[in-house]
Amino acid sequence: MMSYRDGMDYDFNFEFSQEQLGELQPEDIYKWMAFKVYGRPDPNGDDNSTLGRSTSLQYYKKALSYFMPNKLASWNSLIRCGNPTRSIPVNELIEAVKKKEVRKQGKQSAAVQPLESDEFTNTLTCLRSCSDGVRRYQMPALCTFQFQMVGRIDDCCQLKKENVLPCVRFPFALICQLCWSKNVKEEREAPKQILLGAISPLYCVLLSMSIHLETESIDRGASPENPWVFPLETNNPIVAQKRAYEILKEEWNNGEFQRLNSGPIGTHSLRKYPSTYSRRCGCLRDDIVFRGRWKRTKKQIDTYIDVELPYPDAKVAASLCIGGPCKYVLLVENCGLLDEWLLEYRYVVPNISLQYPRAVALTLARPLLWASFESTLQEYLPPALTRRIRSAYAFVCRLPQGKNPVEKRLVVVTGSEAELYIDEIDAEFMHTVGGQEDGSGGVVAQVGLTGARGTEIRRVS
Repeated sequence: MMSYRDGMDYDFNFEFSQEQLGELQPEDIYKWMAFKVYGRPDPNGDDNSTLGRSTSLQYYKKALSYFMPNKLASWNSLIRCGNPTRSIPVNELIEAVKKKEVRKQGKQSAAVQPLESDEFTNTLTCLRSCSDGVRRYQMPALCTFQFQMVGRIDDCCQLKKENVLPCVRFPFALICQLCWSKNVKEEREAPKQILLGAISPLYCVLLSMSIHLETESIDRGASPENPWVFPLETNNPIVAQKRAYEILKEEWNNGEFQRLNSGPIGTHSLRKYPSTYSRRCGCLRDDIVFRGRWKRTKKQIDTYIDVELPYPDAKVAASLCIGGPCKYVLLVENCGLLDEWLLEYRYVVPNISLQYPRAVALTLARPLLWASFESTLQEYLPPALTRRIRSAYAFVCRLPQGKNPVEKRLVVVTGSEAELYIDEIDAEFMHTVGGQEDGSGGVVAQVGLTGARGTEIRRVS
């Protein structure tokens, strides 16, 4: 901007004095911004902003404001003092460019588009068909976790093992805390949030995480000394972020990936998708903001509201469980197994047991045991893992051959009197109201809330 104003080239590292910056006027900034989007410093009403977007101007305004000597003061046109970026001409220029964009007379948007449901499903399917362990197991776990947490991929790669906790009240779920985010600047902005299983095996974050964490061997970066949940074969989360982006970009550019829209897509598309999806499911905007840990305008009342909001958080989490939220239940009476068998003899989750609390390992052991006996997942699971679990189970098996010792049961999330309730829906009741078995130990249904702990269940075709 200073090079444009002064008509000379400044070195990138040139430092301007406060006196030089204090000489800037709104007209200087207006002319430069107009040149950036219109190609001329004095556009008229017939000119179209085909060279830049209003979002670019807003970024320029914010960036320039950082260097202004009086950046906190609005521009006073009478005494010609204050922050020139906060002046009427600059603001009117941005509004004029916005109007051009609405009328399709401005530059076409280059913002990434949210993934559609089929596109996200296709992304997971392409990743799971790869032979490389990072793409086949770790990336689907990262993507489903990002979807469930409405998170940025940068934040999810910063997830530490110590921040994956058991859910004491609901032992079939996990608690997670994302402490790293560009919007998280204090502890109150990083609450503990719930992770629920999903009826759809493709979208179930507990299932994908259990496969990834148990499959990831020590020589691939998952040693106890590595604190990260998604290391992507590195001990540096910044490198892991770049690696995840490169992998996704390769898959999206792959000829097997089918696009539904023509707009550009990127890692932010993975955050836009769950945000849009949960809103379409009827979740309130404020609840989605809380789940996604977005920066909110801070008000005095926020200091009096507890940072933990279990029901609003769980309500959005449940909406992101495709097919419905579920719990994995071990058929203790029929199969002859106890929870202790899953942990003590280290047949199902020995690697997870070494690195996570006992309750976390137990929660992840049930979906992994279920997947080992699910015929539709045998091509996806590592053969050695399946053989180890099935061989150990053969010594205590009491169920008929081919029967899964773990059952997926649909649950419904409700709230009453500031309390969170997650209730199991009885299978017989589901058949009574028209539910269907989905072929994977669960029931396909759409569950809606009709009041305090009330449910409305509608059959899904």
